[in-house]
Amino acid sequence: MAYPTNSVMARILWCRRQKRRANGRLDLEEWAADEEGLRDALRNQDHSHQYRW
Repeated sequence: MAYPTNSVMARILWCRRQKRRANGRLDLEEWAADEEGLRDALRNQDHSHQYRW
């Protein structure tokens, strides 16, 4: 059985590859935000307060 951490790490690596392929600033920011959220999940942290309007 695969550990959930492995799939999260695989997704982080996917985000990094997508950031290198990003066509614009918005794409880059979206992939970076996705990666940051995954890192928060691994560390059991919540930074959502930074993004509330």
